[in-house]
Amino acid sequence: MNNLLKKGDVVKTSLSGSTVVLKVEKDDALLFDGRQFIVAQGVKKENDRVFWNQGNYYDELDDVFKKRADRLEEYKNQIEDDWEQER
Repeated sequence: MNNLLKKGDVVKTSLSGSTVVLKVEKDDALLFDGRQFIVAQGVKKENDRVFWNQGNYYDELDDVFKKRADRLEEYKNQIEDDWEQER
């Protein structure tokens, strides 16, 4: 994303004129529009608006972390299964 966004920025999106940037990692960002949290992938900025290719939307911040923890557990289980099959 070439430093187009940084933590703490307030930007315009299709969801809100004042969406807060909570975290940025490469071209992904965690955003909050005042109503919901958005894990946005493929973030771009055009003129004065920010948009993204794909996003997951959550009502509670805890749900964001729970979803990521669930995914991590799935990956771990898959790796363990693959490891056992190779033995």
